[in-house]
Amino acid sequence: MLKKVFVPILVFCVVFAASVPAQAKSKYIYRSRANWVKLVKLSKRQLAGQVLAHPYEELTSEQLVSMLMSLKMSKAQLFSKDVKTQEVFSIGEARKFAPIVIKALRKADPNQVVNVALVHKRPHFVIRNDYLSMMNFYVTSEGLHVHFMKLFAKLKGEYKQASKMDAEISKAKGLRVSLEAAPGQTLLSEADEVIFDLNYDFVNNVKLPSEKVVLDYDDEPKKEAKKAKKAKKAKKAQRSASSNDSMKDRLGKLKSLYDQGLINKKDYDSKKSEILSDL
Repeated sequence: MLKKVFVPILVFCVVFAASVPAQAKSKYIYRSRANWVKLVKLSKRQLAGQVLAHPYEELTSEQLVSMLMSLKMSKAQLFSKDVKTQEVFSIGEARKFAPIVIKALRKADPNQVVNVALVHKRPHFVIRNDYLSMMNFYVTSEGLHVHFMKLFAKLKGEYKQASKMDAEISKAKGLRVSLEAAPGQTLLSEADEVIFDLNYDFVNNVKLPSEKVVLDYDDEPKKEAKKAKKAKKAKKAQRSASSNDSMKDRLGKLKSLYDQGLINKKDYDSKKSEILSDL
């Protein structure tokens, strides 16, 4: 019975991974440099008899975040790797990408899967340490499938350059690490694909960590900080201009009082010095 169920899925994964880059048509739902979520159209040959339950609208962001956070890499295999976490996704990554993937699943046709590329930023102190995972999300009668073509593939610094991005992504090789099975999950094809049981209560059974740090997705926080700094500078300049206008008004009124003989020269000079001292 297991053989009848798993063999078509294994065939689908092998054929899909080998042929999609060359033949499949895609439509981006989201893209920011090396991070993307897109719909990839498959041929009948690529589907290999699989029936996809797309569009799929029953999954919520809360459920998918909990599912993603339940994914872990084999602790034993990570022992000699340069990775300090067993979790595949950080809470920030899960919360950022879950609603986009759900949007894509709701838009998907019966012959489309959701292809995701995600850059994991795991710096060592101030040293850049980026990895890439590439995966396909799709729903069948068995549940929600997540098939990894790349799992924590090491990226070089040049990958952010537009002219080198595709080449660096293509060259990046995933860690020789498999996924660990957890409640509500079934692992397939040498543990690089997981099927989530859609009837399992991930929300109440997966404890989510607190999000202490917002990860830098292609320098988005830096852009926001730069924007905030620019706004602060503009506000300061506005206050300065307003202050200068106020000073001009005060000096003008003082001069008017002196010209009308309402104050003497000594009072005029004293008050003028006081106003100018505010510069």
